[in-house]
Amino acid sequence: MIPRRLTRRRFLRTASLAGLGVAAGCAAPFRIAPRTAKTPIEHLIVILRENHSYDNYFAEFPGGNGAAIAPRCKDTHPDPPHNRRAALLSSAIDERGYCQYREEDIPNYWAYAREYVLCDNYFADILGPSIPNYFPLMGAEPPFLDNPRSRTKNQFRTPTIADQLSARGIGWRNYDDGIVMVSMFKGPFASGNIVAGDRFMGDARGGRLSAVSWLTPSIRDSEHPPHSVRRGEDWTVRRINAVMQGPQWARSAILIVYDEWGGFWDHVAPPAIEFEPAAQGAPAPIRYGYRVPCLVVSPYARRGAVSHTLYSHASVARTIGRIFDLPPLGRYDAAANDLLDCFDFAQKPRAPLILAPRDG
Repeated sequence: MIPRRLTRRRFLRTASLAGLGVAAGCAAPFRIAPRTAKTPIEHLIVILRENHSYDNYFAEFPGGNGAAIAPRCKDTHPDPPHNRRAALLSSAIDERGYCQYREEDIPNYWAYAREYVLCDNYFADILGPSIPNYFPLMGAEPPFLDNPRSRTKNQFRTPTIADQLSARGIGWRNYDDGIVMVSMFKGPFASGNIVAGDRFMGDARGGRLSAVSWLTPSIRDSEHPPHSVRRGEDWTVRRINAVMQGPQWARSAILIVYDEWGGFWDHVAPPAIEFEPAAQGAPAPIRYGYRVPCLVVSPYARRGAVSHTLYSHASVARTIGRIFDLPPLGRYDAAANDLLDCFDFAQKPRAPLILAPRDG
C-alpha cells in the first residue's frame, strides 16, 4: 500500500528504486538529472495507438509483469465500456473487456518487444478515456477527467510541448490521419506543422523528418475496437520500416504508446498518489489510469529488455524535454520519469529490423 501522504515525486523515486517488486529488465535507480540529456537522438517519433491494456497485448510476454486469462479477443473485437464511470468501477466491467490477444495475433509487436524494449509499468495518466489522456501526452495538465461532448480541432488554449519546440526553433510535425490529439490545441493547430499523414513514409525514407514527429492515425488504423488489430499493426510496421529504411534511422527513437486501456482487463491496480503541495492549498491527489503498452524502438534501445520503471504519458513529454533542453510545462511532466533508461547510448547503433506487414 502506498502511504497516504506519499507525494508524486517521492513515489516515483521509490518506485524506480524498488522496481515495483520486479528486479529484471532495464530499470535503473531514478536520480534527479540535468534537464538536457546528451544523446545521439536527433529524431523522436511518437506513434499513437488506441485502447488496449498491457495485459490485453502482452500478458504472456517473457519477463514482463503480465497475468494470463483464458478468453481470446477477436481481431475485430467489440468495443468495451471505457468512459470515466467504467474506469472507476474496474479495468473490465463486462465480457467484452475480459479477453486477451496472443503472440500469433500481434506477432510484429512481439518481435519489436523481443528486439528492443517493452515497458510493463507504463500507465495512462488519467483513469478515464482518450481526450484527458492526450493532455499529458502533449505535456499539459488535463482540465477534465472524461471526454468532452465536443472533440474538435483548434479547441484548447492550453500550452503544449509542441509550443515549446516552436518557441525554441526546434522543428516538429504532426502527421495527422484523423485522430484529434495535437490538432486539438490552438497553438499547434495554427503552427502550420500539422500535415497529411500520408507524407510520413516519404519524409522518413527521404531523410526529411523533423526533430519530433507525432503520428496520429485514422480511427480505422488505430487498433481502437471494433477496428482490426491486424490492420493497425500493419499500419505501424509500414511506418517503422520507412524510418529504418531511411538515412535518419541511426539517430532516431520511436515510441509506440496507447492512449488508454480501452476497457480491457489488466491485473495491476493503478497507483494513487499526491503531488507536492502547491504554494497555496492542499496537494492535488491523482490516480493513474490503467496500464497500457509502450514499446521503445531505436538503434540505441537496449536489446530485448523489459523496463519495470514507472512511466506514464507525461514521461513522453519529459523525454522530449530532456533530449531537446525544454523545461517542464507543469506538475505532470516535472515529476515524471523519462524513458532514457531504456537506451544504451554506449552501444554501437544496431541494424534495423525490417518486418513484413501480414497483409502484404
